[in-house]
Amino acid sequence: MQTTPPKLLPWRIVRAMIGNLGRTTWWRMMRSGSAPRPIRISPGRVAWLEADILDWIAERQAQA
Repeated sequence: MQTTPPKLLPWRIVRAMIGNLGRTTWWRMMRSGSAPRPIRISPGRVAWLEADILDWIAERQAQA
């Protein structure tokens, strides 16, 4: 049985998935706990787990 590693998404992909929210708005939402936080992949570089973003989108759709 082979497992696939989690996908790490850069900001440009996350932004396209979340409906083009601005970076400042997204960072404010992360700070308040209403958006998933990224993980540091190297100095000065972060990425989001695809599963976290998809879960966040599903929660938003359920609230709508």
